[in-house]
Amino acid sequence: MKLLKKITILLCFLSLLAFINRSAEDKTGVKNNPPETIETIEIESKDFPTDLFGQYRDEKVASAGYSGANFNTKVSYDETTKKTKIEGTWLEDGAASGQGQNFSIEKWKQTKKGGNPIKLEGESSGSGGGKYTIIYDYASGTLSGTYTHTDGTWSFNGKKIS
Repeated sequence: MKLLKKITILLCFLSLLAFINRSAEDKTGVKNNPPETIETIEIESKDFPTDLFGQYRDEKVASAGYSGANFNTKVSYDETTKKTKIEGTWLEDGAASGQGQNFSIEKWKQTKKGGNPIKLEGESSGSGGGKYTIIYDYASGTLSGTYTHTDGTWSFNGKKIS
């Protein structure tokens, strides 16, 4: 009888352990992992992802009557300055007028989640106190840029075409 009691207690204990272990698993049967960490690192232009170089088209620029390669925004690496070069036509916010933009970014901030890149950000000072901000969103494949100056704000939001 004592042996049966000990076996019953042991089985209850093992059942309790199995229950605790199962509650630590999610519904897919995979144990809960800690939340994915988000980290931001600074990268030099020479380490800019080469697959992001190329031309990007903003459909608003195209629908405003601007066309041709000169009106797309081009992202390249300038060997002379050792910076990422960005040039193209951007539209003034609230207007259909475009303006040529030509600037360089030396350092980028890359944000990663769980080790995978999610966005790339760069900033540069423009002439006359203006400021360029550019962001590449990996999820949407979109390059977005803004130039803010006392005279107004110009922006670009395009997808890679070549």
